Amino acid sequence: QLFTQHGLARPPGYVETTSYLTVRALLIEHGMVAALPRRTVMRDVEAGWLRILPLAFSQESLAVGLT
Repeated sequence: QLFTQHGLARPPGYVETTSYLTVRALLIEHGMVAALPRRTVMRDVEAGWLRILPLAFSQESLAVGLT
């Protein structure tokens, strides 16, 4: 939904995982995108491994789950 709100095409596929290490590897090694907290990725951004896209989420509250 975020992509279409910003006039972008939806990605052709997706991966769902609760593992940050898996997400990080997919981002760095395969150029995928993910919605993650800024604090989670800042070290990788500062090191030049990741970039933050200029997209904003709505200010709606999101459900949070724990596994």
